[in-house]
Amino acid sequence: MAHGLKDECRENKNLKKDFPSVMLRDIHDEPRVLRESIAGNEREVERIAREISCRRYSSFFIIGCTTSLFGGMVGKYAMEEYAGIPVRALPASEIASYPPPDLSERSLVIPFSRSGETGDILEAVALAKSRKADVLAVTNTLSSSLAKEATYIIPLMVSEEGLVMTKSVGAEMAVGLLLALKMVTVEDKLSKARVEELLSQLRAIPDQAERLILDVEPRVAALAEEVSSSEHLFIIGNGPNYATALEGMLKMKEAALIHAEACQGNEFRHGHINIIKRGTPVVALAPEGRSYPKMLRILKDCREAEARVIVEGRGTELRELSRNFMEIAFHVDEPLTPLLYLVPLQLLAYYSGVSKGLDVDHPPGSERVGTYQKVEGRLVYHIRKT
Repeated sequence: MAHGLKDECRENKNLKKDFPSVMLRDIHDEPRVLRESIAGNEREVERIAREISCRRYSSFFIIGCTTSLFGGMVGKYAMEEYAGIPVRALPASEIASYPPPDLSERSLVIPFSRSGETGDILEAVALAKSRKADVLAVTNTLSSSLAKEATYIIPLMVSEEGLVMTKSVGAEMAVGLLLALKMVTVEDKLSKARVEELLSQLRAIPDQAERLILDVEPRVAALAEEVSSSEHLFIIGNGPNYATALEGMLKMKEAALIHAEACQGNEFRHGHINIIKRGTPVVALAPEGRSYPKMLRILKDCREAEARVIVEGRGTELRELSRNFMEIAFHVDEPLTPLLYLVPLQLLAYYSGVSKGLDVDHPPGSERVGTYQKVEGRLVYHIRKT
């Protein structure tokens, strides 16, 4: 290899600016990306939603690879919750190898991909198109192979980003939520007042995320010094925040090289809790919602096991059950909460890696599976085809 990922990354002199790392810069840039991805796409997403409604698709598939799949999953929950549209979220590699029997000309496949060049995504899209399905691409790279194959395109307003994806997944979540709410508008599934209330909440989240970063970053940095030496770390989330937990798990593995597991609510009590011992970090994502009472029971179990209970949420009850409490003071409807609950997890992964002395911007497995390429004047990383 003539030069590695680190050298390619450093070719862009604007990457680091005033931040000690690209990853931290990207986390701080996330509110801007959310703001632009929401405001910049509203009109186009509503137009696409109207076309989708006219086509009367019988099946919807959200596909992606790890981070992009987790970002897309948030949209799945919102489309089901608000629009009443059943959606399956599947790894792109599964679609290609084990295509669903109802993937057909009446299907809409929605691939989420930052680069638009990932091999598994392109293979899955090729299969979908061979079955005459339509494709709605959500991507940051409008000249990519994925974009060229798409029936519809929703752009992510991410611009430059480092290897470890942070602001892209936020943009993907925001776009998925926006699509769900515009589908609700077109299909007339909720009252106009309710839809406008939800859209207002979504539009307010970028400013809330900006304040949240400033509020929690010092406490997360201090917490990370203790968490980084842990053998295991668990992240628990219900409903749409199961996707948040999965993304937090991945970032802990990428940036901090810590074995982390994401658990779906009460599933944590089925086996996983057996390896909880004194000091094991358990991060609970506990917004107000239908599964909140179950989360309280889980936290009591963890406290009895003397775990280090770390909670994201609001209210005295959660504070009393936690050893480390990160208050999310803003009231947001549960399907929209991942955009806020994601931020402390990203910071925890970053500062845990830093406290271990790691190069958080370049996970050690990067060069084995992917490469940087210049696309549209910027460096884009994507996984090579297998």
